Amino acid sequence: MMGVLAGELLHRTDISGNRKVLFLVVAGAVCAALALAWEPWCPINKKLWTSTFVLASGAYSLAMLALFYWIVDVRGWRRWTVFFRVIGMNALAIYLLQRVVNFPFTAKFFLSGVAGMGDASWSAFVLALGQVALGWLVLYFLYRKNVFFKV
Repeated sequence: MMGVLAGELLHRTDISGNRKVLFLVVAGAVCAALALAWEPWCPINKKLWTSTFVLASGAYSLAMLALFYWIVDVRGWRRWTVFFRVIGMNALAIYLLQRVVNFPFTAKFFLSGVAGMGDASWSAFVLALGQVALGWLVLYFLYRKNVFFKV
């Protein structure tokens, strides 16, 4: 519900961008205050998806939405968003490709030498980064060819 209301706010043309950011920040602060005030009676618990958890995660989400909306749409700083646009334009494709292409095996094949140069946490980090990079390169190829999966 918070996402729908935030989306409705962002679609409005009668409110300036800075004012929208202010509304989002205030809504996030109110959600955080409500979650913390209610927490003694209803603990913030992700596994149970308590009401306080919904308010707390909504507070973080609204704050991040406000930050990125201000950076990208209000300030106009868009050059750095290419990485995220490539993923976002074909999110369905990467979801489906992970079922077909074995990215962990491919990353291990190409990066096992670098991954073996450190301890277990370094190895896990390198292999995870390799999986993301491989997936992103596939998506970038599709992005450059204007191939987008749609439902």
